[in-house]
Amino acid sequence: MKFLLILVFIAFSSAQTVDWCNIANCPQRSHLWCLNPYFELSEACNQNGANLATINQALQTIIVDRHNFHRNAVAGGTVTGSDGLLPRAARMASIQWSPELARVAQLNALRCAFGHDTCRRTPDFPYSGQNLAGLWTSFNETSPSFVIQEYLIEMINLWFSEHRNTRRQDITTFTTLNVNGQPIGHFTSLVNEHQTHVGCAVIHYQDSGSRFHYIVCNYAFTNIQGFRVYTDSTTAGSGCTTGRNPVYNNLCSINERIDVKNPFIGTANIADDSGIVTIGGFF
Repeated sequence: MKFLLILVFIAFSSAQTVDWCNIANCPQRSHLWCLNPYFELSEACNQNGANLATINQALQTIIVDRHNFHRNAVAGGTVTGSDGLLPRAARMASIQWSPELARVAQLNALRCAFGHDTCRRTPDFPYSGQNLAGLWTSFNETSPSFVIQEYLIEMINLWFSEHRNTRRQDITTFTTLNVNGQPIGHFTSLVNEHQTHVGCAVIHYQDSGSRFHYIVCNYAFTNIQGFRVYTDSTTAGSGCTTGRNPVYNNLCSINERIDVKNPFIGTANIADDSGIVTIGGFF
């Protein structure tokens, strides 16, 4: 199957209150839940024969497992960067599925407009990040679940492949989305130690005479300029306080309490929507 992949990473952050239209630290009425409270297809979607895919339990499991598979390899110190093996991780979280993140990702997909939303803050994930992928194929019908599975695996694997561009110093202190013109933002987001949850949405619609498959994944956390991606250690999982994941042994158990709401206590570098200290994004 021939297709074209377009990948985008974003590091804007967002938050949710009961009033979606007046959310702290978001431009007024910018949250998509305010703009589309009934989760309706946009006019662009209706004009281009859009179909929102169902991310069933099987697809959720595939997304979570593929993330944890790659995270486990990195945490175990078996993944090579541009200047040698990347360090082992002391306390890398296991990723779980989040319906909350998936719902906000769905709101982006329902626009049928490839691009990032301005604000995606939620009560549980005030520093949420986002990855996008777009694929054109010759399929003109709604793609079956097994085809969506292939797209999702390819997407996550491609994000992970940016480890080849990543230096050890990028793990210690994140300062850039690109190294020597090569992207690292997808990879560093995927293996961020605070990354506890993911939620994704997929929609299909006609674009430029082909079927476009638009994938949106929202994350619990984002890359923050000047902060580590993860804490290195001579022994993988040495900082886990609740034991290891029984399947992915280099990751902490799902019971590990990772604070994604207040990760900057005692520091001045707090991410905000202005992009002053948050890495903005790349295309």
